[in-house]
Amino acid sequence: MSEGVAHSLGIDYDHRMRIPMQSANGQVSYTLGLARNIPVRFGSIVVYLQIHIIPSAPYDVLLGRPFDVLTSSSVQTNSDGSQTITLYDPNSDLETTIPTLPRIDPEFSRASPTPSRLQNRPTPGFQAGSRI
Repeated sequence: MSEGVAHSLGIDYDHRMRIPMQSANGQVSYTLGLARNIPVRFGSIVVYLQIHIIPSAPYDVLLGRPFDVLTSSSVQTNSDGSQTITLYDPNSDLETTIPTLPRIDPEFSRASPTPSRLQNRPTPGFQAGSRI
């Protein structure tokens, strides 16, 4: 998760839990810390994620293999190019299927969110929608 998103949602993180991360271009830099047990809503389910906070990230939130494993995610790609993702909540045994959206530019930059983006923002710690 970008530092800007974490700050705008009021998510605190442990700066003692920094790890090195390698970007796609091979550059290695350290995370700012780890946010523990953050509840994130996807459709009708809530999953609790361990989220690394990244300075100057070119994305708002990046979900990877640990997320796929936790939620037993599966992607359905249709002939028109649209996709849906089905997620499983290991705590409640519920499943939800959500549509994906085309890639867009990040809504937040560094620690300064664009003021217009803060209107109707979700409760801290929760994501109202999904842009997977």
